[in-house]
Amino acid sequence: MSQPSLAPLGAPVEKVTPFVIGQREGVCELLLLYHPTAGIQLPAGTMELGESAMAAALREAQEETGLHDLVWGGMLGVEREELPPGEGIVALTTPVYTTPDVKSAARAELRRGLTVEIVRAADGFLQVRFSENDRYPDPHYVTFEVLGWIPADAVAGVRIRHFAWLTAPDSTPRSWTHFDDNHNFTLRWHRLDALPELVAPQAPWLRFLPKP
Repeated sequence: MSQPSLAPLGAPVEKVTPFVIGQREGVCELLLLYHPTAGIQLPAGTMELGESAMAAALREAQEETGLHDLVWGGMLGVEREELPPGEGIVALTTPVYTTPDVKSAARAELRRGLTVEIVRAADGFLQVRFSENDRYPDPHYVTFEVLGWIPADAVAGVRIRHFAWLTAPDSTPRSWTHFDDNHNFTLRWHRLDALPELVAPQAPWLRFLPKP
């Protein structure tokens, strides 16, 4: 008897990364986000269903920086990533069931865009594990974890990321704090020729950064 397929069935999940660029005294600078537990990052997020890449880039940049007077610059490129076996990305926000049956109890919810480990398959469902650590990189412990069943078509195996750039007004402060997604972030400007090291998954994205 063949084993149930562990392949995710959901449509690819699209993400956006907006580069927020400004100028100070004629020098181009990039706005970076200092996450309290996950290093230095670019603003980034998941596109909503039916949302354009342009609208998503503007929304994510506004939500994560608190700046609402950003000016659209344009698209910079797209990359497609096929996730390795045993890994998936939630394509549709979904309850997490205790058994592979929508009539079973739902104990949690996983939102669109989260990366999960695929454990096993049964009856059109995938058992997945979602974990969060206390910090990234070099975690000390798992601070939150969910293991349960979600429909196979709520999980995708492909992630598509759109890169865009936006400009901020010259009057933007050099540094400020902003609360979003249950965290207080610090936003800081950095010269393009003196950027700090970004978290490992994001460092390669800088190849899309427009040259001054």
